Amino acid sequence: RHNLYKFLEAQTVAGVWFERLVFVAIFLSVTLAAVTTIRVVQDDVLMEEGFFVVEALLVLFFTVEYVARVVASPEKPQWRYIKNVPLARAKYMLTFHPKP
Repeated sequence: RHNLYKFLEAQTVAGVWFERLVFVAIFLSVTLAAVTTIRVVQDDVLMEEGFFVVEALLVLFFTVEYVARVVASPEKPQWRYIKNVPLARAKYMLTFHPKP
């Protein structure tokens, strides 16, 4: 769990690359959302289906990332004092902006 936390917080070389991948995925997701509002894209069934598949894969990617963050959340300094792991995870999931 500690290694996963270090990875997700970009405290490793691989973690830094993963963070960059997340930024690219966010940019791609926002771009696709904007592009799919264009009438030409909406009228092209093949393009629309392709965008749907890419968006579905992005949702899967973001879901896996979120689950990994929930799993690693008890390692965050602000939750480390909570010895009950499920409680620490619940606090993480219910906090919008955790304290640094």
